[in-house]
Amino acid sequence: MLFIRLPCGTTAEVTGPATYGRGSPASLSDLSISRQQVQLDPVAGLDDVLQLTNKGLNPIIVEVLQSSDAVASQQWKYTELLQKGESTHVGPNTRFYLSQRQCTTMFVLSNHETIAAAQQQEHQLQQQDKQQQPQHSLQHCQRQEQSAASATANAVHRHSNHDADAQLAAALAAQDRLLYHQQQLANDMSHDERPAKRARADSSATAVANTAGSADYSGWQPPAVYETPICLLGVRGLPAAFNAGCLGIQLRQLVCGALKFALVSNYMVDMAWLLSACPDLVTADKVIVVHGEKRKPAVVTAINSTAAAAGLTGPRFNCHLPPLPFGHGTHHTKAFILGYRGGGVRVIVMTANAIYPDCNNKTQGLWYQDFPPKAADAAT
Repeated sequence: MLFIRLPCGTTAEVTGPATYGRGSPASLSDLSISRQQVQLDPVAGLDDVLQLTNKGLNPIIVEVLQSSDAVASQQWKYTELLQKGESTHVGPNTRFYLSQRQCTTMFVLSNHETIAAAQQQEHQLQQQDKQQQPQHSLQHCQRQEQSAASATANAVHRHSNHDADAQLAAALAAQDRLLYHQQQLANDMSHDERPAKRARADSSATAVANTAGSADYSGWQPPAVYETPICLLGVRGLPAAFNAGCLGIQLRQLVCGALKFALVSNYMVDMAWLLSACPDLVTADKVIVVHGEKRKPAVVTAINSTAAAAGLTGPRFNCHLPPLPFGHGTHHTKAFILGYRGGGVRVIVMTANAIYPDCNNKTQGLWYQDFPPKAADAAT
């Protein structure tokens, strides 16, 4: 009996023929919204053996976990590279992923024994982290306390103006919070110390807190998207407070509206994901994609075929690879230029490639500005 761990982290039993999409997150393993990539079929008469077939456009790398007697350790060894339509037999302790996309398309096959060993190892690592975390956190607070004390001293030295007073208040508030967290960590670590020692530490922390004052930031909210031209793309897995307002914008919030034309410029472009993330692109009168995938003709084919399947055909869609006057380097400009049927242009410049991992798993910056149509009575 074999189990497969999907790129999203979940594990499922392989009981029959199964086809999977391109990977992370769990939704992209749903073939209704993702291109199929790999297929697993049981092999008759052989337990714990499956036939792996590459159903997608990208090559698939297959690796097997091998033990090394010389160093008493295990490491993954490359076995073969599957092109589109090619197959091979795989068993437990095998992993496979799309070439150049290991982090977000990793599938791992295992059985009961390997899962139990992995869980035991994970439990041991968690116990080690639990033992080390208080000490590391205390050291971190001590470093932060030193920085806060330095900021306080600098602010006191420059207290002759209003700005210095504001810096002093902020530094004192920061020191207050750091002392509080440090005391909490110290109490957790010293639960077996003498009560008198803990009482002295508590009274000292209370005196400092009463002297420095406190600040309540629970009601603070980041600026809204429309209040600042510079934003951060949302990151999957962060608390909601850190994905709010301008700290967690989604592309669909800006690449939207009644589009007369859309110029998409980027190095890497996953057209299937881009159209699902920004559905208003499908309704644009004209879409032009400028990319830098000069060494991946299969990606260019996928861009054109995906656009055609979405109805962007003929004069409504063009895909370009800018020529470069030198052999090295590639087109790397990451931007959108959107023209609207009612007039006006929106320019978006960002740091992310137009692919799911960049726009959802990493901190990326984005700047945008709207240029309304010129008034008829405006001076030339």
